[in-house]
Amino acid sequence: KSPAKYIYVYRNPKDALVSNYHFSVKFYPDEIPWSEYFDIITKGQQYFGIIFDHIYSWYNHRDAPNVLIISYESLRRDLSRAVRRVATFLDYKLSDEIMERIVKQTSFEKMKENPACNNSWY
Repeated sequence: KSPAKYIYVYRNPKDALVSNYHFSVKFYPDEIPWSEYFDIITKGQQYFGIIFDHIYSWYNHRDAPNVLIISYESLRRDLSRAVRRVATFLDYKLSDEIMERIVKQTSFEKMKENPACNNSWY
């Protein structure tokens, strides 16, 4: 058996699709209406396939001991708890100081400031 561990972070599909729509329309020569974009997405004609299939494929492994599934919404709601879950899953024992540092550096606000994460380079 492989010692590999998998952490799957998913986002509410509706929110993910709306966010991806606003990101993707930058690449179309003409503005594409939401209804047309939604049709493309639900038929799997986008580069990442059908989001529902992707989430479901990981959901099938939700009880596997080497898989941790976390929602983006839970990260936003309680990042400290999510970091603790990841640390526990990976068998890391974190001091309060390290925990606080990780939470600060991976906060949504901090990531928005980081050019490697915020698309400002684009």
